[in-house]
Amino acid sequence: MTLAELELELDLIVQDAALSAHFRRWLNNALLEIAYDFNLPALKLTTPASLAVTIAGGWLYDMPANYHKNLFRCRNSNNDTVTIDRDAACIEDSDPDHSETGDYVTRVAVENDRIIVYPKAADTLSLWFYQKPETLSAPEDSVVCIPAAYQSRVLISKVVIQNFQLLQNQSSKLIAQGLLWWKNNYKAGLYGEPHGDIGMIQCLARAKKPKRHGGTDPLP
Repeated sequence: MTLAELELELDLIVQDAALSAHFRRWLNNALLEIAYDFNLPALKLTTPASLAVTIAGGWLYDMPANYHKNLFRCRNSNNDTVTIDRDAACIEDSDPDHSETGDYVTRVAVENDRIIVYPKAADTLSLWFYQKPETLSAPEDSVVCIPAAYQSRVLISKVVIQNFQLLQNQSSKLIAQGLLWWKNNYKAGLYGEPHGDIGMIQCLARAKKPKRHGGTDPLP
């Protein structure tokens, strides 16, 4: 769905022109939260981001601007796998004054969108992580990170849940279904319904299953 289509759907639900100016911000905030809560394959880097570090530059660097969460792979310029520690304390226990230097970075940790490197080195790191979701700015901008079949049910429901108090207090028409209905609708969009449609999480899990090569598929 495009931003224009999402805003139109919200307008049909809210029916209060005074609130329409907030829709774009609400939609982008909801996208950010969904992308943080779930590992969306479309946001998982397959081509790494590069980060140059230097001895003079120290041991602490900002992550690339598109970083959102979960550094899951790191290599140094020697193509060695770099250990990703749980937190900064793991590195600081080994080098509390951050004085160690070397030819290559061998360990890193990420906290608060900053990366700690050990040892300090003149090196270039290749980083794989989950990037930020697309920003919806222009009416024709489309949602990419959520499968099309689930964009309305998941994203619209998330927006209503996040802003329900304001909608309930200021909308010219009370959202008749109530907060619980929207929470259930969001949950069904994510996880499906018993004996009904599958949800987004199940759909993404199915897409990740490896394809069979040769042999005979079992009967359903």
